[in-house]
Amino acid sequence: MTMPQTRLPTSRFFQFEEVAEGIYAAIVTAAGGAIGNAGILDLGDQTLLFDTTQLPQAALDLRSAAEQLTGRPISTVINSHWHGDHVNGNMVFGPEVRILATGYTRGLMRKYGAREITKDRETIGDYLKSLEDKAAQAEDDAGRRRWTDWLSANREYAAALPTLELRLPNVTFEQRHSFYGTRRRAELLTYGGGHSQSDSFLWLPDDGVAFLADLLFVGSHPWLRGGDDAEWDRILQRVETLEIRKAVPGHGPVGTLADAGRVRRYLADLRQIAEAAVEEKLSLETTLQTPIPAAYRDWEFRSFYKITLRFLYERLTMAGEPS
Repeated sequence: MTMPQTRLPTSRFFQFEEVAEGIYAAIVTAAGGAIGNAGILDLGDQTLLFDTTQLPQAALDLRSAAEQLTGRPISTVINSHWHGDHVNGNMVFGPEVRILATGYTRGLMRKYGAREITKDRETIGDYLKSLEDKAAQAEDDAGRRRWTDWLSANREYAAALPTLELRLPNVTFEQRHSFYGTRRRAELLTYGGGHSQSDSFLWLPDDGVAFLADLLFVGSHPWLRGGDDAEWDRILQRVETLEIRKAVPGHGPVGTLADAGRVRRYLADLRQIAEAAVEEKLSLETTLQTPIPAAYRDWEFRSFYKITLRFLYERLTMAGEPS
């Protein structure tokens, strides 16, 4: 006898996927503006939400979806790291909901979060105009679609910015926080910082599922600026020792540990390009003309390639400081 399939919620911001019974990935739509993936977890007597995305309006959909899927309201929200595309939705949750992050992440949110929102309010108009121009000047349909989707996503963000408020975590942990539900257990872990200065992830050992946030990008160029590629590699090596069968990334579709290996190779390949350029005394401008390696040419977020290459080159030459 087959069990009936769970009826998944619908949202313009997400495609919901049941990665194991009672564990759901919220994978963002390209034009929706939520940007960062999220997760809903039914522990049996409590419901967890992993990350709240860039948009309060998307977080409202996550809140409704969680109640539909688990039959109870969210009790705990987890913030994987400080970047706005993973925490801006915090504001839709009331004081009865715990928001949990590392102490370091909370400090980074407090230091940089409101500043980022203020800066984005000042610059969003010009940014939208630049995206309109890029969509109009795209050389082919695929390029036009990418820029049009990104424009639509940022229009959603522009709509949220006037009332966007930063809500900080009200509970912190340092290395591990364990959840014991009547249905399953979950481990919230941090091995340090690689993508950001402090990255945490949620591991469900009995289900073989991990929500890795931006420690994992699937089919997308990773964002490194402000991080540390060597530490990122070290963290992923530790992650690879876990018996993970399904890995939910911060960006891209649900993947596996093989995708963690691809992120490690990408970071190593770009560092090798930057090191060769510095050794040959190439200018930054010449280095940035290096084509995207063939293995990554079809990945999303291709503009991140030059940003990462610049970051590595400048760090190697001490020509600038990480931002």
